[in-house]
Amino acid sequence: MRVLPANPRFRVGGQTMGPKTPTLLVALLMLHPACGSSDDGANAGFAPAAVPSFPQVPYRGGPRLTEPEIIPVFFASDPLRDDLSQFYQWLDQTDYLTAAVKEYGIGSATLKTPVILTTEAPKTVDDVDIATFLAAATGDKTLPPPGANSAFVLHYPASTVVTLGGAKGCEQFGGYHGRTSVPGGALQGMVAYSVVPRCSWDGEDLRLTTNFATHEIVETITDPMGALDPGWQLDDTPGSGTEAWAAIGGRELADLCENQMYHAIDAYWVQDIWSNEAAAAFLNPCQPGDADRAFFTVVTDATIVHAAPGEEVSIEAIATSNKPTADWELAVSLYPPPSDFDGAAKLSKTSVNNGDRVVVTVNVPPVPPMNAGRSVYRFTIDSLEADASGFYHPWPVMVVVP
Repeated sequence: MRVLPANPRFRVGGQTMGPKTPTLLVALLMLHPACGSSDDGANAGFAPAAVPSFPQVPYRGGPRLTEPEIIPVFFASDPLRDDLSQFYQWLDQTDYLTAAVKEYGIGSATLKTPVILTTEAPKTVDDVDIATFLAAATGDKTLPPPGANSAFVLHYPASTVVTLGGAKGCEQFGGYHGRTSVPGGALQGMVAYSVVPRCSWDGEDLRLTTNFATHEIVETITDPMGALDPGWQLDDTPGSGTEAWAAIGGRELADLCENQMYHAIDAYWVQDIWSNEAAAAFLNPCQPGDADRAFFTVVTDATIVHAAPGEEVSIEAIATSNKPTADWELAVSLYPPPSDFDGAAKLSKTSVNNGDRVVVTVNVPPVPPMNAGRSVYRFTIDSLEADASGFYHPWPVMVVVP
């Protein structure tokens, strides 16, 4: 799911900005070419202070859409219908999608001709209604019969309020994907689908929509069954080594890059996607990225730190980069799900470079509120580029009592 955080920090055009609406996160990244490498010897003698232990997203055995067929669905009066149809033509012609998923055993996607519904979009629609619609529409051939690799992408105009489990589109989420039983469903009797409500920020309806759509399409392809039968997905079990990483945005490949929200390619904003290969090579794990550009972050020995009630916890982090770069800024952010207590994390310094050490101090209350046998404070140490490119990368930490 494409979650919309409540208190984002982002940059557009080189300025640190605040959200225009309380829950809408926008971060426009500069255009970078796809992952590659070149080294002219200028970095000879440089050594990273530490090599980050980024998670490797595992394949957990569930189905994938290995030869994906993406079927966009629009309503007749959607004012962005023609623009979005052009976007899907672009998506079919560019290598963005293929490059994002090929390391996960996925072949080239086929972008099918969009389906234009003759009915008007409803004023409100819940995921239960969407599942019912898909079963009826594939049964009566309003929508093409789905194959094992088919995925519908349903676009709702701004006049429609989309809800999911009590959450409201464009307030709590920007998109989601799921699966539902349909007649003749070839994916374990089901069909995979994505839902993209029409969100707006400063009139950027189209570019927000393309970003949210690419986020959900990638996750639909690589993890179509979700929790029912996980495909490519992190383990977020409490106490697992990747729980803190999964909590930043979610367990799936696009969720892990929600901190780098928008990547501008041609006229479109698309989602950066987690790359296990780039993470293992100490490149920016969120791709597309520029291998010639320095990638930097801070690292801690562990992302889960255990503490006692009333303890002042000192967590040491080290700044590291894979190439020489200018000093960068640090900040602390909270991230969902909400923490059980406020540890008021403080940094010993807020400007660093490769090899600098930083101490983060967290205060645990004497009687922390317990939830399922523990009390948790979640935060990220954010590395922000000082040259106004819009890049930042979070390192997650959880302080857990006991």
